Amino acid sequence: MIELNGTLKAGDFARLHYAHLLCRTWPLIVIIVVLTTILSLIVSLYPYPTLSVVVRLLLIIFLVGLTLSAALSPYKAARQLKNELYFRDPIIERFNAIGYELEGTEFSIEVAWKDLSQVREMRTLFLMYRGPETPHIVPKRFFTNQEAIDAWRRTVEVWMAPQAISKPGFLGRWL
Repeated sequence: MIELNGTLKAGDFARLHYAHLLCRTWPLIVIIVVLTTILSLIVSLYPYPTLSVVVRLLLIIFLVGLTLSAALSPYKAARQLKNELYFRDPIIERFNAIGYELEGTEFSIEVAWKDLSQVREMRTLFLMYRGPETPHIVPKRFFTNQEAIDAWRRTVEVWMAPQAISKPGFLGRWL
């Protein structure tokens, strides 16, 4: 059995919000870049002033929306930590061959490994998903050292088999 203790912080929730924002929007960003490139070529070959203005306006609207979403992530994280009181108190996380248990001053949750859909590793935390949008956050700062993180990772992969922990991708290395 592995036991971790700690208190979640607003930064943990902000990283979660950033991860979800970027995971949802990267296909849209690729589409926007491709469309902008195509439309820029069309505008340069066939100079229509109205088309050029519309392309620029749409691009600006998209970038402003993405920037606002990113800027609001810390606010959303702080609000989530404020509203969900049980996250403010220290929690104990226990991992064993059956599953994991979260225990706080006012709650206790048990989850079997078979109920997890995936575990993602980020630079500063692990996200353990029971559904598409409901992860449990395991900050790496809860571990005593890098060897403890590596041991936890190996042990959890054995318990979760045949699933594996998703290694940090391009986005995960930054969050």
